[in-house]
Amino acid sequence: MPARANGLNGHGHAPPRKAAPPKEPPPKRKPAAAKPAAKPKGSGKPARPAQAHLDDAGLAARRIYAAQLARRTAESEWLLALSAGVGAGVIPDTAATPEPVGTNRVVYADASLQITLQVAAPIAGLNVPGFVADLVRAGVAQKLVDRLAVKHGTETRPAHKLVCTPLGS
Repeated sequence: MPARANGLNGHGHAPPRKAAPPKEPPPKRKPAAAKPAAKPKGSGKPARPAQAHLDDAGLAARRIYAAQLARRTAESEWLLALSAGVGAGVIPDTAATPEPVGTNRVVYADASLQITLQVAAPIAGLNVPGFVADLVRAGVAQKLVDRLAVKHGTETRPAHKLVCTPLGS
């Protein structure tokens, strides 16, 4: 069937193309010699050497980076999924209507999935600056409050945050 003015045949498809003549494969190149490490350009940062392969430390570092990306993506997806679940009525909006401590109930179930809402006991906290101010207002000597605060004070483990930054290669 001859091609129509719009370039399509009568069935809405383009006519078959003629096969192009086979191309010759490109000539093989010799492997390039390893380049020396680039010198820093006044940035103050040390030059990164060209690596032909990654050692165990490099592989472990890249694994940490990939896991960090996966965790960040998973956390974002988790928050989006919760929002969608509340919107679809699959799970209750616990921010708007908190459930009582000890709740353990199925909020969704079908043939292949069940979602259970469990509410744990809250962790007790103390507003220390407010508590100290109230003690002083109640007549407890400031020196005594300071001494007892030092005696009973504890420190938590400082947060350790790993920040992975991909570098151009």
